[in-house]
Formats: sequence, C-alpha cells, structure tokens
Amino acid sequence: MSIFKRGKFYWYKFMWNGEMIRESTKQGSDKKARNIEADRRAGLARQQAESEAAKKQLGCERVARCAECGKWFDEARAVGENKQCVFCSNECQSNWQHRNEGTITLKEFIDRQFEPWARAQFEVSSPKTWQGWYRTSLKALSGYAPLANCNLDEITGERMAEFAAHRQADGLQASSVNACLRVLRRIMRKAVEWGTTKTAAKVQLLRGERHRERVISQEEEARYLAAAPALLSDVATVLVDTGMRPEECFRLRWESISWTNGRFGMLLVTHGKTAAARRLIPMSPRVRKVLDARHKAQKKPDEGFVFSAPTKSGHIESSSLKKQHAGTFAAVNKAVAEANKGITSEAKKQKPLKAFVLYSFRHTFLTRLGESGCDAWTLARIAGHSSITISQRYVHPSENAVMDAFSRLGGHKTGHRPRLKQ
Repeated sequence: MSIFKRGKFYWYKFMWNGEMIRESTKQGSDKKARNIEADRRAGLARQQAESEAAKKQLGCERVARCAECGKWFDEARAVGENKQCVFCSNECQSNWQHRNEGTITLKEFIDRQFEPWARAQFEVSSPKTWQGWYRTSLKALSGYAPLANCNLDEITGERMAEFAAHRQADGLQASSVNACLRVLRRIMRKAVEWGTTKTAAKVQLLRGERHRERVISQEEEARYLAAAPALLSDVATVLVDTGMRPEECFRLRWESISWTNGRFGMLLVTHGKTAAARRLIPMSPRVRKVLDARHKAQKKPDEGFVFSAPTKSGHIESSSLKKQHAGTFAAVNKAVAEANKGITSEAKKQKPLKAFVLYSFRHTFLTRLGESGCDAWTLARIAGHSSITISQRYVHPSENAVMDAFSRLGGHKTGHRPRLKQ
C-alpha cells in the first residue's frame, strides 16, 4: 500500500524514477492523504516533463531548477555548495542569501570581521592609529544601540546624522565626531568590498572641523627651541627640519640612520600610517648636529631607539613630552610678562607665544617646503602621503611660477607662415 498510518498522521510511499519518495501528509484522514499523494505524483510528472523539454531546448543531458528565479538551466553550470540549493548564477545566489539569510548588524560586523582586521593591520605596525583612531571609534559606534543594532543595508544618512547629533550632545567637537564617522565610512566600504552588503550609504561629515594647520613662524620656533628642555628641543628640531610625524620620530632607530649618504646623511622611516610612510629623508645640518650629539652621548650604538625611554614601547611617547611641552610655553610667556613690566605702549610689548601641538612642526615644514617651489609629487614623497590630494594643500603656485611654466613650453606661435618664394 502507498498509504499507511504512523502515529496520528498518514504517510505515502512510492518509487519514482528509481528513487523512494516517503513523506508525511500531516493529515489524519486517509481520503485527504490520498489526494495529497495524487497531487505529489502529478507535480513530479509535470516537473519531469518540464525538465525533458528544457533538456531538448538547452541541448544538455541534465538540468536543474534555479532556487531563486525558478528557471531551468544546465546542471553542469550550477552555483551552490554541496548541490543542496543550486542557482543558475552568482547573482541569483546572492539574491537568495540576502532575502533568506539577511545581513548582519553593524555591531556583529564590527565584532566578527572589521575589528579583527583593523587590529591585525594597525595594532603592531601603527599603535597610535589603532588606539587613538580605530579602537576609540569602534567602541563609540558599538555603544550607540540605535545604530549598532541596525542591519548594514538599513544604515541610512538619517541614522548617521542621529549618531552625530548624539555625539555632539555629549559635548564632543566636530573633529571628534568626524573621526567616528570616518571609521564608519571605512566599515561600510569594507562591508561592500567583502560582499557582506551590496550597497553602502554615503557618510556625510560635519562642518566646522578644526584642523591642525598652525604654521609656526621662524621667530616662534626660535623662542620655543631656546626655552625647551634638551630632549624636547632635539625632538622639535628633527620634526621641523624633516616633516616626520611625531610617532615616526619617536620610533627612529640608529640602524635606520645613514651617516654617509646624501650631503649630511639620510633617515629611513620604516613604520607609519600607510605603505607610503616608508621613505628616505635627507638630514639638515641642524638634524645632523642633534643626532651626532645624541649618538656620542649614548656611546655610539649600532642599534636601538634614538629617543629611548623606560616605557613599554622602549622609546618616548607623546605623554613623555606632555609636561615639558606645556612647561616650555609657560617659561616663554613668563619671560614675556617680566619683559613687558613697565612698558605702556602696546606696540613695544612682546607678544606671548600661543600654544601649538607637536604635529604643527610637521605642518610648518611642509608649508615651508611648498612655499619654496616644491611640486606636489615630490612633497608627497617627502611627507609620506598616500595621496597627492593631501600634498596639494601645501602647494600654491605663484603667478610668476605659472608664467615660468608656460615660458618653458615655448609659448604658442601666432600669426601666419611666411609665403615661400616661387
């Protein structure tokens, strides 16, 4: 018998093309069970007829039905794992997975994929980038539930604006909020690149961000270096004459210094934010003098950190110079206040030294380099920029430079050619 009862429900069992079909009808009535069995047989017969017609049309021996679009196609070209659910194309497979499996939330993507990737990329090679950029921003993004619990394909510009407003309500400046938004932009782009989601909404940064674009004058530089302690003065001199990032300067090693190459020697930057950060920088006379003195003071070692310190990293950090940096401004301005005593004319009074961050020395060097006539491509190589777009901020061609460029081309000869004599 093809119909039999097992427990409360009837089952049917029959052979079809050498394959045993055994399924429950989930019915307690034998009449309904027989009708279900008949419908199943009719469906198999219809499917067999359709497959035979598809074989003739496609000219192949075996065909399969796509689980997404339902079309018949050559089974030899099936897409899918273990043939359990086959698709006629990668697009159909992606559509089926997107509809049936859904996309993961932002927090799940951060925890499972993005944070392990960022940690592997930057924790060792660029600790400051990992700690001050990615780790802080990822914590903020994961901690804001309305955004963190959204599926990646549901994150819109409105959701991002709500997150930015929430961060601003906590008292953060536009630059701090934009740091999180830039990391979110990187997350969304990686999600698209890795195939986790199809599209990513555009991330709109906040306006009014304050950039570290302070250019230190020659007079301010001289006052600062004169008042700074020896260690801070050495670091500042290297920064303002090489344009290195503070972190690159702190990690400078003796084996990365060539005393003979170039006019005064060369520095090799081995670690940085990007691959472009690895570069050779010529030493200026001041830098050569500073490093020579430190080299002799340390008994001319062949290896090790130039600015070594008893820290976890083995070299000085930003925190190592924080008090010295603040104390330098205090010392300069104290001397200014003493010098201004008894002077009534504002024009004759000395001006106090406005505070700036160590990174301003790098910006000052690049600005001076751009003003000297250096082109953007060379400046990008010296600065270790990954994109020439960043370097173009420092290059502002003068009117004379533009005219000189045209003159080197020879200009455009106007007028008519003279007639040749016959």
